[in-house]
Amino acid sequence: MHNYGGILDAIRLSSFPRKRESISSYIGRPGFLLPQEWSGGARLHNTPAPCYSSPMKVNGTYKFNADPERVWDALLDPAVVSECIPGVQKITTVAPDSYEIEVGVNVGVFSGSFNGTMEITDREHLSSYRMKVTGIGPMTNLSGEALVSLAPDGDGTSVTFDGDVTVTGALARVGQRFMSSAAKSQFDRFFERLQEKVG
Repeated sequence: MHNYGGILDAIRLSSFPRKRESISSYIGRPGFLLPQEWSGGARLHNTPAPCYSSPMKVNGTYKFNADPERVWDALLDPAVVSECIPGVQKITTVAPDSYEIEVGVNVGVFSGSFNGTMEITDREHLSSYRMKVTGIGPMTNLSGEALVSLAPDGDGTSVTFDGDVTVTGALARVGQRFMSSAAKSQFDRFFERLQEKVG
């Protein structure tokens, strides 16, 4: 019987480059996984998050059956906001317009708690403000900034949300399209809850 397996092995071995390369030279190449990534499970202790990045654009317009002053006050009230953010576990005021926040996140197969900050800047009374957020979760970092604008709309108020969010690490691996859809869903749920409270 012919040893075809041995012949094939020899062919495969002969096709490899003779020059030896360090493992570091392979990191980042498509399809290359570090040992701690083989099972898709926990990484080695104190190793950095993988360098996956997912920038996203998030926006939307929401109608409220309440005047701009009432909507403005609700948007900037930590007690109201904490009851509307999906998965929120805690919001702590650390300074005027500056907060520490803890939120539970479930996106696809990814779940975990994020600890971060939320800051309100550039207030234009009853008209607009900017919101900056940062967060650190399981092998994941996120940061974002958004402009929130209010405008009278008939007997009510329209709120427009226009922002950019960047997620790096494990959560970014679920894919930008899926992440964008999940982020939009979270904002929709937040504003739906706020609408229930203020009209």
